[in-house]
Amino acid sequence: MITHHSISQTIINYDALNELTDGDEAIQSLIFEGFLKDSQTRMDELELSVSCVDFPQVKLLAHALKGVARTLCAERLAGQYLSLEEAALANDIAKVKETFAHVRTEYLQLIRLLNNESEY
Repeated sequence: MITHHSISQTIINYDALNELTDGDEAIQSLIFEGFLKDSQTRMDELELSVSCVDFPQVKLLAHALKGVARTLCAERLAGQYLSLEEAALANDIAKVKETFAHVRTEYLQLIRLLNNESEY
């Protein structure tokens, strides 16, 4: 069972993750590894969709990534993806760009945390 405090707890809700996985660190590692392997491609696609003002694609990718973030129990990131999805649905390009900047920051914090986790 993984337990963390301070800043990492704000990025991943480890209590929820441990409950979801019954504290199985092997399952948690698989979830983390899968995210690290696939997420950058989707984030690149999302960034391109934002820059091309492709609202349907932004909505679709934000929705998919929100589900992945929820699986990781990265609740703050999931909330940012939800906000991005809603902004795309409203065709609000200013809000989409602003929210994407927050998504990118939160995503990079998660990546740094998971890369540190994989070293142990």
